Amino acid sequence: MWQHWTNTVLGLVLIVMAFFGAVDTTYAWAFGILGTVIAIVGLWGATELSEGTVRHA
Repeated sequence: MWQHWTNTVLGLVLIVMAFFGAVDTTYAWAFGILGTVIAIVGLWGATELSEGTVRHA
């Protein structure tokens, strides 16, 4: 579970790097798109229930 949250944070770091760390426009676009994909997939995995896990109300 913590791996998904780590991926989400690393994706957000890549998005920030697209604005502040990338020297070239091509790298900025690559960091932005890749960071967005990693953050979305990480967040999606973090919010999914594991097989066999029961959510209590």
